[in-house]
Amino acid sequence: MKVPLPLVAVAVLVYFAERGTTTDKKNSADFRALCHAYALYEARDSITAGTPPETAANVLQIIEDYNTSTASDTWYANKDGTMKNPTGEPDANAQTAWDKHKQSLLEKETNGKKIYERLKMTTTRAAANAKIQKALQRAKNINEALGDAATAYLADIDSIKSKLTSAVFGKETATIDATAATGNWGARCSHNGGGTGLTISSSLALAITCLCSEKAGSVDNCGVGSGSQWEDDSNNYGEAVKRLWTALQAKCNTYTRPALINPNTIYAAIAGVMARMGKGNTHAAPTKTNVIGETSDSSCDGSTGKLCLDYETALGSAAGGIKWINDLQEAATLINNATETAIEAKRLQQLMDLERQRAEDAYTEALHTEHQAQTTTTVKIENKALNQQQAQKDCDKHHASQENCTKAQCNYDANAADGKKCKPKAEAETTAVGTGDGETLNAEVKSALKNRMRIQIQ
Repeated sequence: MKVPLPLVAVAVLVYFAERGTTTDKKNSADFRALCHAYALYEARDSITAGTPPETAANVLQIIEDYNTSTASDTWYANKDGTMKNPTGEPDANAQTAWDKHKQSLLEKETNGKKIYERLKMTTTRAAANAKIQKALQRAKNINEALGDAATAYLADIDSIKSKLTSAVFGKETATIDATAATGNWGARCSHNGGGTGLTISSSLALAITCLCSEKAGSVDNCGVGSGSQWEDDSNNYGEAVKRLWTALQAKCNTYTRPALINPNTIYAAIAGVMARMGKGNTHAAPTKTNVIGETSDSSCDGSTGKLCLDYETALGSAAGGIKWINDLQEAATLINNATETAIEAKRLQQLMDLERQRAEDAYTEALHTEHQAQTTTTVKIENKALNQQQAQKDCDKHHASQENCTKAQCNYDANAADGKKCKPKAEAETTAVGTGDGETLNAEVKSALKNRMRIQIQ
């Protein structure tokens, strides 16, 4: 049973292709294919799965600050009395920090323009704050989701590295366990692994060691530059495997490793290994097709002519496959998961920015309304003051004639103490627009007019 591989793996398989040489030994190509799978472990810190998610605390703070600028007066003063110490008393330190924060907001500027101007108590401010509160709550939920995404992403990255480690060493420890790799080649490197411990199916490191270390003689079957011999009774404590693997690992590390780890590079490495199945079998009528390495009769016994890896049973319909390949495939799936998490986090960050924009729009609209109301009031005051001045000039012309004074729509006071008998009619009091503090427009007009008259008299 062949391991199913994506078509893209075949397309990028060229990455792992290395030219053979005239000095290649019989298992050299197989060794290189397994080394390329091992290289995935060595490149585990170069996993490509999108931009790591992170919370948007800075954006959340901006929305919080807009909320502060539009909050009710009691909340603005002391957060409605919610700042308490463990004894239930008002927390003076928290209050001091809060006051400093509010002051810092009032001082923030961009190109001379205040960013967080405190709005006056109006229905416009209250309406803006209601909108900002909703944006703030949504932003908090989004930020929490971003935190979950960041946690999930890092967990996937850790799991990917664990799977790559497990694929090589059969365990999530970055070294071959000599105590789990004891015994002779015939038992340890057989298709069932001799019962317990590491097997050629559970550990890529052991598979490479078995492929390149014969029981007798000193033939350099994998072209590593020296004889790798696994004599019977030389590995009672796993010492031979540990020594042999160290040399083979060093040789594997001379080959090019991928600059980035993604599902394509993983599946390409797996495809490279699967492509070697049966290539070294010179049996005229092979009884096994899932064998990697040299054999003349489809069997593997560790001798010079039968130094191979028998995966026929592992890839049978009743088996679970080659475990270290399964680990690599799971690593590829985890990379896809992490990538999807990164993509979702990017979408959440965009939503977060949208909530910031909503809060900013609500604040800006309220600020504009407040400024517009203040400008309208000022213009009305100025106009009223000018009208009163003109009326005074018109009435001043008729102090000598009650009839003419009346015709000029002025009030005539024959007993005026200042001798100015013809005076403008008083304006009716009108509530000022946009002040929100109970003052009247007429009072402001009188004040402005009084100041102007004082200037004229002087």
